[in-house]
Amino acid sequence: MAEKIEAVIFDMGGVILRSENYASRNRLANTYGISECKLEDLVFESETAMRATVGAISQEEHWQAVFNTLSVPPDKQAAFQEDYWAGDRLDQTLLDFLESLRLEYKTGLLSNAWTGSREMLFGKYACKNVFDISIFSYEVGLAKPGREIFELILTRLGVRASAALFIDDNHQNIAAARQLGFHALLFENQDQALRDMRALV
Repeated sequence: MAEKIEAVIFDMGGVILRSENYASRNRLANTYGISECKLEDLVFESETAMRATVGAISQEEHWQAVFNTLSVPPDKQAAFQEDYWAGDRLDQTLLDFLESLRLEYKTGLLSNAWTGSREMLFGKYACKNVFDISIFSYEVGLAKPGREIFELILTRLGVRASAALFIDDNHQNIAAARQLGFHALLFENQDQALRDMRALV
């Protein structure tokens, strides 16, 4: 008999906070002569992005590297960042669902993110803190899909992997979680995620 789920753990970017309108990113890509795909890679997959994810450099240092690569003038850099995130939206429906589980389940947030992301999520986006434990990669110097950060949230929540449900939009992270024994769901869209979670909790 499968072990009862005791904890539900969400990713942040791409799950509870998602880019739902890419028009401003496309405009930025066109302005600086780069494809939208290459712009995404520069922001999220570059060497400085990886270093920022584990807190080795600040997000400001990473953004400066992006600006240097694209030759963004200093007077346009603040607007560039604002435009880049302009299409992001907080999924209140998912957060309400997670809050509804708190009487029966422990809840967690496990995010690969840069410095300032905690303040951004709970400040700028006014996200209600429905998480018993929240771990941001830059704060602990560890990142998904590495084993150590998964083990860290299990320790802080006080549950085994076999009693934890993890939801993420990244295939690599899902595969890593499953290898450790988590119940893991790949996030595709809100309806699918809610349907699949309700089948398990």
